[in-house]
Amino acid sequence: GLYQELLPNFQSKQLHIGGDEPWELGKGRSAERVELEGKHRVYLDFMKQLFELTAQHGHTAQFWADIIMERPDLVPELPKEVTPVIWGYEADSPFAEQCRIVAAAGFQNQFYVAPGAGNWNSFSGRLDIAAANIQLAAQQGQIHGAKGLLLTAWGDNGHHQPWPTLYPPLVLAAVAAWGHEISDAALPACIDAIFYPNQPSGNGEALCKLGQIDSLLPQPLPPTSFLHAALFANNEELPKLLSITDKQQVQAVGTQLEKIRTTGLDPQIRLGIQLNQAALKRCLGIAPSPHEHAKLIREFKRLWLQQSRPGGLNDSLSRLK
Repeated sequence: GLYQELLPNFQSKQLHIGGDEPWELGKGRSAERVELEGKHRVYLDFMKQLFELTAQHGHTAQFWADIIMERPDLVPELPKEVTPVIWGYEADSPFAEQCRIVAAAGFQNQFYVAPGAGNWNSFSGRLDIAAANIQLAAQQGQIHGAKGLLLTAWGDNGHHQPWPTLYPPLVLAAVAAWGHEISDAALPACIDAIFYPNQPSGNGEALCKLGQIDSLLPQPLPPTSFLHAALFANNEELPKLLSITDKQQVQAVGTQLEKIRTTGLDPQIRLGIQLNQAALKRCLGIAPSPHEHAKLIREFKRLWLQQSRPGGLNDSLSRLK
């Protein structure tokens, strides 16, 4: 019923049916069967039903390949018309091995690689990690015969990253998908030309500088930035997080944030700086004034509604309070 309702609204004959991270598999009504046959067999049998349903609607199925990659011996059982999408979001994601497995199973020129924009669980965009991740995915996809590249961005734990933190990875992914690279020096001007035409230059430079902030502090867990984790950590979690860095390093990040020029530029860039500064204050034990916090909340809401529908806004705001 869902396919009948949605598919007539789109021209594409490809349908991404999902299928990633089924945490609940084997914990509910599937528990007995998973105990007898194993999680991966039950998973694959169910996905085959969705593949068949997709074909009945005249579409070709794409699906996330993370679960099937846990059992490479099952990859040859996939219907040959489906499109596995191999995702990985870190600089060392195993694209080489996973692309090789999928290509060897008969899916050369039939699978996608899916790197990440690296900007979720961040207020800045983990640009150094995103750049390495995107380049790795594109290189290994080209070597092993990927059909395409799908850049992903998510809203885990609320969607707090300013919208423009997506722009640098979009440029990097577009260039990498065509087998090329773009220099750090050329990237800001390219962002200005594509996303800020007929506006004063400087947005691209500010976004790239903002995107480097997360690399100045240790990453607690992938894919999460230190400052994002710090702002939302509870009183028990925060001391453990602070133990992996020191006060001088945190203060140095504040200095770098202050150096990013924002006058006359996209206000979303300033929002990213302010969210990072709020996290820095928490790291340093400085309580924000109620006035400052209320102003930040208002600006977050205003800029969200300029760019997006209200869905998800209340959830993201509730985490900031």
